[in-house]
Amino acid sequence: MTGLLALRTYEGAPAFQRPVREELYLLVANQLFRGDSFYERQADMTTQSRQLVQAVAAEPGGGHFIAALAIYARHQLMLRMTPTMLVCEAFLLALPEAEEAARAIWIRGDEHLDALAYLKAQGKFPKRFLRAVAERLNALTERQALRYAGRGQGKAYSQRDALRITHARPKDERQAALFRSLTQGWKALTEAEQAQLPLMRAVRQGTQTVSWEQVISREGSTSLTWAGVVPTMGYMALLRNLRTLVTLNVGDDVLQAAAKRLADPEEVAASRQLPFRFYSAYNALLRPKVVWGKTKLPRWQVVAYWERKRVTLPARGYNAMEMALQHLGVQVPEPQPTQRSIRVQHSKFVQIGWQWIRTGHFPFAGFATNPVRHVPPVLLSAVEAAMECSAERLKNLPGRTAVFVDLSGSMYALVSDKGTISRMEAACTLGGLLGRQAGCQVYAFGSWFKQVNLKDVPSALQAAQRIHRTEHEVGGGTYLLPAFEEALTAHFDRVIVLTDEQVADAAWGRLKRYLDADSQRQAYVINLAGYSPSFVGGHPRLISVGGFSDRVLDWMAALEQPDPIKVILGHLP
Repeated sequence: MTGLLALRTYEGAPAFQRPVREELYLLVANQLFRGDSFYERQADMTTQSRQLVQAVAAEPGGGHFIAALAIYARHQLMLRMTPTMLVCEAFLLALPEAEEAARAIWIRGDEHLDALAYLKAQGKFPKRFLRAVAERLNALTERQALRYAGRGQGKAYSQRDALRITHARPKDERQAALFRSLTQGWKALTEAEQAQLPLMRAVRQGTQTVSWEQVISREGSTSLTWAGVVPTMGYMALLRNLRTLVTLNVGDDVLQAAAKRLADPEEVAASRQLPFRFYSAYNALLRPKVVWGKTKLPRWQVVAYWERKRVTLPARGYNAMEMALQHLGVQVPEPQPTQRSIRVQHSKFVQIGWQWIRTGHFPFAGFATNPVRHVPPVLLSAVEAAMECSAERLKNLPGRTAVFVDLSGSMYALVSDKGTISRMEAACTLGGLLGRQAGCQVYAFGSWFKQVNLKDVPSALQAAQRIHRTEHEVGGGTYLLPAFEEALTAHFDRVIVLTDEQVADAAWGRLKRYLDADSQRQAYVINLAGYSPSFVGGHPRLISVGGFSDRVLDWMAALEQPDPIKVILGHLP
């Protein structure tokens, strides 16, 4: 990484400004377009991302980098909204690579609808963009049209809106029938046209469903319904809904089948789930159940009213005539205070009725011992085994490694505004995966630091839990220098820092001395937040990457180039 000394971190330590391509990469890798973070607001980060895209596009080869970064984010980091934003900006900037990137990232049936909503907010639909959306509509299947109808799923645009805006032309009779069903409805089709769409006809007749979500929506969220859809759910959907299955008591046989599927190594490999997903699912099962209820509270309204009040005004002085008479020796009466009646406005709260509000609380009994109900041990073991399977794919790093995990208060921020896992949990997951490797030592730091021993931990999940529990011992500050001073006195072949980079001390100077002391040493800073100022400067053997994918750990065995952007682009599909 290269950088010039500039500004300071949000905690006041010396900071370095990254090159625009590297800064854009970190924003994309950390998906910071959805929700406020600890130090920055969403609106500021969105504005910053657009400015970075424009700055990169102005550089030689910038269009190719933006398109490649969008493809990388969609296929390697498995993001959706961020690649769509990059492609939309590419169309707005009239980059020649925009169409190629759009074809590569619009995989699902609704991503072009998100792109329409984004460009509508910018107030412009470029013609090239409309042609790209029309091309995507020509590839739309019946299943995609049914599953991603649009507005009914919280979208700003529907498939019908997209067809009317782009004027897409069907390529055959089947697609003409599909387009007409989207724009005019199923009843407007003739018998011959309906025969062209067998899946839609089966769904209309109730003999087939497109997704398990439609079954839950149609038949209700009951234990019987969930038990019926479990075999049809995808791996990620099953993992994210484990708590619901346990809460609704779907039955031990269903949970046994789900556990068997979750622990299947082939299923784990095919799902490409990140390790922190398993950690989040495990924590969700152990999280205490919220008891919801209703509370009756009075409804108040502010009412303004006027009141008359008599006030006494102070006596005025002598006027010019009275002063002249006094000068001639005439006795003038002394001025007296006067009274006036004035209107004064008051306000008061008046109860105008009652209202019922929804409240939730954690039952005190069983807060930590009996959270939802009895969670089958086989289910917890399956999640733990699945995370262990994903960890086995990682390459062991040769030599000795020192890992520093940031447990400061700013790491409590969620990975996304709709998620449940924090950056601290993501850092602990990566730290646990690394810490169990031979020759690796893990240090947790905050206001203080502590070395975490993971040699006797049997699984990656328990290693992440042990690091996470250390947060109460190190405090909520962000002081990395004491941990460096203590750990780097020993010999390590590489240093890995998992942080949001907003440290409060000059830790870069100590890290630089460590790198300069031996030409074989490497340092990696894995940025989990993507903030603009960085606590590290430029060094040929320092690599700064972003995100919390386990792929980051795989790449470390081969990352030797000083420019992380070239390394990342080398892993594009």
